[in-house]
Amino acid sequence: MKSGALGGALNLVTRKPTEAFEYEARSGVALAGQPGYNGYNASLLVGGATQRYYWLASGTQTRTDKWELSEDFTPTPSENGGVRDHSESGNWGVNLKFGVTPNATDEYSLSYSGIWGEKNATLSTIDTIASQRNWRWPYWNLQSLYFLSNTSLGGGAYVQTKAYYNQFKNLLVSFDDANFNTQRTARSFNSYYDDNAYGGSIELGTGLLGERDLIKGAFFYRRDVHREWQTVFTPRLFTEPVQPSIEDTFSIACENRFHVTNQIDLVAGASYDWRKLHTAIEYIDPTATVPGSVVVFPLADGDAINGQGALIYNYSGSGHLYANISSRARFPTLFERAAFYSDVRNFIENVPILFCDTTSTVATKNCVGIGDLPGVNTAVTQTQNVGSGHFYGFELSADARPFDDLQLGIRYTYTYINRKLDAQDPANPPLPNNFHLTGVPQNQIFAYATWDALPGLSLTPSIQAATRRWSNTMGTNVYSETGSYFMVNFTASYALTGTIDVEAGGRNLFDENYQFVNGFPQEGRSVFVNFRMRN
Repeated sequence: MKSGALGGALNLVTRKPTEAFEYEARSGVALAGQPGYNGYNASLLVGGATQRYYWLASGTQTRTDKWELSEDFTPTPSENGGVRDHSESGNWGVNLKFGVTPNATDEYSLSYSGIWGEKNATLSTIDTIASQRNWRWPYWNLQSLYFLSNTSLGGGAYVQTKAYYNQFKNLLVSFDDANFNTQRTARSFNSYYDDNAYGGSIELGTGLLGERDLIKGAFFYRRDVHREWQTVFTPRLFTEPVQPSIEDTFSIACENRFHVTNQIDLVAGASYDWRKLHTAIEYIDPTATVPGSVVVFPLADGDAINGQGALIYNYSGSGHLYANISSRARFPTLFERAAFYSDVRNFIENVPILFCDTTSTVATKNCVGIGDLPGVNTAVTQTQNVGSGHFYGFELSADARPFDDLQLGIRYTYTYINRKLDAQDPANPPLPNNFHLTGVPQNQIFAYATWDALPGLSLTPSIQAATRRWSNTMGTNVYSETGSYFMVNFTASYALTGTIDVEAGGRNLFDENYQFVNGFPQEGRSVFVNFRMRN
């Protein structure tokens, strides 16, 4: 259990070379259903390994010039169909890794990764032209440097350490209209983020009762530093001072895994987490009559005790059944691969509220906001601890090879959520009467079959489907359901030689018109061709 990170977090898993020298090159193009060119991707990886060390370097580049909506999409005033307006995006990345393996059990590695991206925000197809968010991100960059170690202490004992530094830089540009070329009105701004985080952890493990028992202890520390500022263009050009937020997070945890039998494991663990908020500052923009001001928010720290237990049945070398129960201070994960039940208190959800905007240039003020300044009530969404809720359901995953040339797989998830949240915090604005939890379908399924039709040729049809889910139009009290969808995909892969492969296929072959959030339809039919060369 680990605290979240400002600006996002990345879990990076990089491949480890096994040969003295390895390489792999990939390239491909994405095509629309017409067909027509949509974009490309390319990557190159080189690396090598000896008994004492390994190294790896890779680079990737992806570019989407456009993508197309389903032909069943009905045009609206903000989207005429065909090519999705403002769907351009691109990024490129670098990964470098060097590791030392002095013996069969120990390993020490230093890694660097960087991702540099840019993208636009597609417009809502149901919002009015006046309420659209005409946004663009000229840069969205993440960089990470991290060190990992694993040292055997003998007798089954070990120590693992991690240390890292992450950096996130982001610019959000808001324009006057969908032409994305002017910034003269009150809706236009440049918003900057400059975040970093650093920290590490140490974990020690040892057996108390020989091979049947393993106890672990860990200490975790992280510092998050968030800096933001904004440039506005009306009523005058003005750039705010930098506003920092700084917080430390600590955690002490222990876990015991006991092999009751050769097939049954019992796991129990607990942690004590605490956080220290050092700085929280906001700047209130000036208006024609009110000077700007810095607001220093009251600082509040927090702590919590967490517990978790699990019973695991290992019915085969690759098959497992889990039963977990946990009490956590954060929103609990639902990715357990067994039946689950969660009793959630202080549930976190985006809730539409009226916010008193003290930066509004509207002449008639109708509320009092931060710093007792006059403002205008504006519909926005706020992340609230909305109360208690209950989740239960199950996830099934199965893979099988009934014949030598046929591989089958299925993933199914059923989730039920008690949507009557019952402990609304009186300090927050009240929930709308028609409030719904959003974004979670009750049923989801993915299934595939891979047939090795000929030597070197494999064919893989697959399906994706989900039932309807609730969605909320940003900044309003309007909730609606998006509808269900059923999507068919297909991929064919052929080995031209022992080192060169070609892959071609299509996604959403029947051009399903679907969306996860109302107003933001997903891509229609698309096809792709990829090449891979390796040693």
